[in-house]
Amino acid sequence: MNWRDRLWDAGAVLAVAAMLLWPAFYNGYALLYPDSTLYVGLSFAPQELTPRSLAYPLLMLPLHFGATTWTLIAAQSLVTAWMLHEAIAVSVIGHRSLWLLALGMVAAIFTGLPWVTAQIMPDFLTGLLALALVLLTLFPQRLPRLRRIVLLIVIAVAVAAHATHLALAVAVLVVSAGVLWWSRRTLHALLAPCAAVVAGVAFAVSLNLAITGQAYYSKGGEQFLFGRMIDDGLIAAYLEQACPNAELKLCDLKEDLPRTHNQYLWGDDEAFLLLGGWDASPELRSIAWGSVKSMPGRHLQAIVGDTIRQAISLRSGDSLNRPSPAAMSIIEVAFPGDAVTFHNAVQLRASLKPLLEAINDFHVPAQLAALAVLLLMAQLWARQGERRLAGSCVLILTALLANAFVCAAFSGTLDRYQSRIAWIAVAGVVMLGASRLEDRLPES
Repeated sequence: MNWRDRLWDAGAVLAVAAMLLWPAFYNGYALLYPDSTLYVGLSFAPQELTPRSLAYPLLMLPLHFGATTWTLIAAQSLVTAWMLHEAIAVSVIGHRSLWLLALGMVAAIFTGLPWVTAQIMPDFLTGLLALALVLLTLFPQRLPRLRRIVLLIVIAVAVAAHATHLALAVAVLVVSAGVLWWSRRTLHALLAPCAAVVAGVAFAVSLNLAITGQAYYSKGGEQFLFGRMIDDGLIAAYLEQACPNAELKLCDLKEDLPRTHNQYLWGDDEAFLLLGGWDASPELRSIAWGSVKSMPGRHLQAIVGDTIRQAISLRSGDSLNRPSPAAMSIIEVAFPGDAVTFHNAVQLRASLKPLLEAINDFHVPAQLAALAVLLLMAQLWARQGERRLAGSCVLILTALLANAFVCAAFSGTLDRYQSRIAWIAVAGVVMLGASRLEDRLPES
């Protein structure tokens, strides 16, 4: 590649990064989810704050410099734009910059990706993790060594930054083994991604040990699972059966149980504290396991239904409401130079809801349509013997389904859980479609 092509590529990456920040430009400031300011606070004063990971806030600090959030979201958008560049680079040779600009424009208009990259949350890493696994598994020989190393770092950071990412990575790697076998390729390509996943877990454990004195990967999973069981009415049903004969403290609250997992986990709920808080008491485990043993069919039905609902619940901008006074004070103290722009942001002085309602009218059908197209492409290319392309579709669909299952089964059904990764379906259609329209075809 000559210097002119490199310059065009760099310009295209910068242009796509700017496209992905349009919600922040519209808002006048970085987008803030309720947890965003907690991560900001942790970046200045690392400490145990279950269930949040310490990896993301510690990596935030050198990106916002204690000065402004703009540099943080700019870095997130640059990494994302570069990842899209790598997806195009393994797909086509000619007109690469044009394809990247086209992909960036489609993602910026028709998916929730900009609402993820412009938001102070580790969720922007979810789709990047899935994309990195696809590229390293099926296209390693098309990636220069340095770029493969960067992709491995993205995987490790993503796994360290959020507990759900570990389950997603494992699911994709397991299916990748099947795809490689079907494609008559060795499993050697899985060694580096597997090592990156292990490195991510080790990184998270090491951080927790250094800062809290306890070696653990993540905490709070049992309470999230219990909250989901409350959502599905399974805890109330079990207590109705067990309380007449069981010595359970929660029986005293049987008639006043929270109705949703959000009320249970974040509503300063008496039941949550009674069951040990984030440490989860033996009674919580006893109730959860007793419910599974007494109603296995209902549990299975609930998980399947929740997973399906999560897979199609992908509206952009979930919970981007006006921050609480406490959250606002964290931003004011952490970034005093941002005070004026922060208070003039649309998220504070008005509302992002009207815009989000308008864009979700086409975000949701576009991303669901991309799912259907991926399924059709996988079937078509499998019949034609294009196993690398068909396998890519399968791995993208696996990542989407794994994310839906993990979030729905172990936490609850929220739009933000799937919107953080739904964009890879659209990206996959463009990336894989480009490979058939341009001059780089897969080796079957």
